[in-house]
Amino acid sequence: MKNYIIKLSILVFILFLSACKTDKSNTKENDSSKKEIFYLGQKPPGLIPEPFAPGLVTTQGWEYYGDFTPDLKEFYFLREVENTKEDTSTEFVVIKKTHNQWQDSVISARVGTPFISPDGKTMHLGRRYKERNDKGEWSEIKELESPFDSLPIMRLTASSKGTYFFDEFKRDFTGDIRYSRLVDGKYEKPRLLNKEINTGKSFHPFIAPDESYLLFDSKREDGFG
Repeated sequence: MKNYIIKLSILVFILFLSACKTDKSNTKENDSSKKEIFYLGQKPPGLIPEPFAPGLVTTQGWEYYGDFTPDLKEFYFLREVENTKEDTSTEFVVIKKTHNQWQDSVISARVGTPFISPDGKTMHLGRRYKERNDKGEWSEIKELESPFDSLPIMRLTASSKGTYFFDEFKRDFTGDIRYSRLVDGKYEKPRLLNKEINTGKSFHPFIAPDESYLLFDSKREDGFG
């Protein structure tokens, strides 16, 4: 009887170790799967910035205005292509996972500066936009209504509340950042942000989904911004 209890205890212990090993293996597989999905399978950098997805996104040319969908399964950006030594064009590119591999494809020539809304349902393209249906398909390009359709908007971003933050790029290479709140289903008249932000050359805003911070670039006397 004593030997039977000892053997049973050993068997239970072995099964326990096997279960732990399986759980760890599953955890590693899940972590690996997540890494493959997030950030195009790239390892997040530390405190030192690194080129993003070399060969896929980052090349010897120019790539800019990149933006992920909220689920991180699609990455949209603009790519400058050198047709000849004196002639270049800009492509609108998306990267998706196809046949278990991240692959890029050209959507069209440049149609604006892409920004995906926090809910993933709208792709803003400056004064224009696309809407996504339940099948995940993007609509044809639509125009924003007045007063946005007459403003020289280069980049427009939106918060989870629907508030627009956008820049105005003028012919003399100056510009300011404005915002417009969505109230009762309608957008208010755009307002200028304060002088701490607008120095006459402030561009490319990005508003956090919860509106807790605003990123932008600006030319300033102190050289920072």
